[in-house]
Amino acid sequence: MDRYTRTIIVADNDELVRSMLRSALTVFGYNVITASDGDEVFKLFQRFQTDVRCLILAESMPCTSGSATATKIRALEKALPIIITTSNRLESRSIFSADRAIAYLSKPFDLEIILDTIDSMIRRSRIKVA
Repeated sequence: MDRYTRTIIVADNDELVRSMLRSALTVFGYNVITASDGDEVFKLFQRFQTDVRCLILAESMPCTSGSATATKIRALEKALPIIITTSNRLESRSIFSADRAIAYLSKPFDLEIILDTIDSMIRRSRIKVA
């Protein structure tokens, strides 16, 4: 799978988490855009919508939570893979229980699991990659 054609937006209020994910995902060929809150994610998604193939959102962020941001993004793109990271796995699961394009990962998370989750979700999505 050619990861160079995929842009991922990573949002977490913790700069260390954003930096770690950006570094790791870049090594694996992803183009990574970072944000510190849900409002910033939404603006970035609107700007880069045609390039974005996946979102990684922390549930707990200032301004707009990960699940609230996912709801706003769903209005624009129904099939975009979204990974919500949380310390409390049940925190937002009920909101998106029927949405197969949403995955939940508990913090702390393993890089290999994130990579596998991203790859499988992008493969399953109906988003076309140029």
